[in-house]
Formats: sequence, C-alpha cells, structure tokens
Amino acid sequence: MRRAFVTLLFSILVLVLSTGCSSTERKPATEKLLVGRWMLDEVDGKKVPTNDKVVYRFRYDKALTASQLISSEKESWMMNLELACTLRGNSLSIDVKTDEQLSIVYDHVILRITEDELECITTVKTRREGRSASMSEKRREKYVRVPVDFRSSVIGVWEGRLTSESSEYDSDGAEHRWEFWKDGSYVYYDRNEDGTWNQSVNRYSDFIVDGRLLFMRWANQDRVEKRECWEIESAKNGVMKWTALRRREDGSTYTASFTMNRVLK
Repeated sequence: MRRAFVTLLFSILVLVLSTGCSSTERKPATEKLLVGRWMLDEVDGKKVPTNDKVVYRFRYDKALTASQLISSEKESWMMNLELACTLRGNSLSIDVKTDEQLSIVYDHVILRITEDELECITTVKTRREGRSASMSEKRREKYVRVPVDFRSSVIGVWEGRLTSESSEYDSDGAEHRWEFWKDGSYVYYDRNEDGTWNQSVNRYSDFIVDGRLLFMRWANQDRVEKRECWEIESAKNGVMKWTALRRREDGSTYTASFTMNRVLK
C-alpha cells in the first residue's frame, strides 16, 4: 500500500513538472520574442509602400534596447538611432531623440506577438523644446520578422534591368549597372548605344542595407536629393532581385521589380 502511494505521488509530481515546462515553452517571454529585426509591413490593414518602411532591431542585454532605421525623414539621412525602450506587460514605449530639441515617443500596445509577426496599436507623441507636444491618432501596425541580412551580399558590381512595367526613376527597361562599396557609397552607370558603360557624375550617392531593405539616396549636379528604397527579395547564385511597392500621386499602388546579375571584374 505504501509503495503504491509513493508511486502515485511520484507520477503526479512528474505530470505537474512536465506540464509546467511545456507551458513555459508555449508562452516565451515577450522580451525574448522581441529580440531580433522587425520590419513595418501594414498600417490599418494596408500594405506600407517600400519608401515608408521602418526597421527596428531589438537587443536584450540586462535591459531591452533597440535601433531604428527609417527612410522617410527628409531632415536627416536614414535615421539609424539607438533607442531607449520600456516594456511593461504588453505596453512597449520607444523614445527617439533626434537632437537636443526634438523627442519622439512611440507607444505600442502589443496585441499579438509570435515568432514571425507583431501586431500593435501605436500612438506617436512628438515634443519640440519650447512648443506643446502633439499626438498622432492611434493606428494598427503589423510588423514581420526579418531573419536574413543582405548587408554583405550587395557588395560588388551588378547589372540588370527593370522587370516590371515602371518604377519611379526608371520606365524604359534599359540595362543599368550599380557598383556598391563597403564604405556605404555606390556608383551608378548607364549603358551607351555602343554597349559601353557611362558613369553618372553625382555629387554623392549613398546606400544602407538593413535586413531586406536597401535604402539609397543621390544628388546630381542640380543638388536635388532623391531617395529610393527597395526590398531585396533574394541574392544567391550571382542573381539579385529587388521588389518595391510604390504609390502613385492618385493614391493607387503598383509593384516595381529589378533583376540583376553579378559582374565579375
């Protein structure tokens, strides 16, 4: 009888411990799930144009921190800032200080987070020294995890052509060439009628890659800065493919795409 009771007690203990461990595995901490690279994918149920996408990279080392890369800020070149984060329950606050006078606080209420997706309700508070704070309307955002980083893959010389109907700065479908350097600069070439390549004379041309996103800016001799962002769909076996969701002036959208081959010099 005593042996049967001990056996039953041991069985119950094993069941409780195994149930507790599996429960922990099913529900990992939000901090652990947040760690990694996330890219803005949808706002209020609509896909975000590629030029307006944002990338967050979360790290956890004694405290949760993040960096942000955004292409749509015209005052600065591709804000890539270290951010202070506060996570309480399902509320994530991210404080962005662009300079001593301007502070932007992103308040996210996390609705759902998995290994691949993050959905939240976001409010943006902007404070400028000497002025009252302004607050945006709440919006529902969806982020997708980006498990790859093409930062080193783009380095080198690539040539190819537009494989869609049009793009913001290209509609002729002619061949083009880019030469990306490790220092974050690049050279762009047009092809002449005789097949030779003509290097464009830009005042500057820079790029940043973060995960899948390729951000570029350049200015010709007219000093007018242009910016363009592409999502790198793949880069393997000497072939790189770009895609981008673009918005027309009338608000409609279309998808542009490029396919390029690596050039061995």
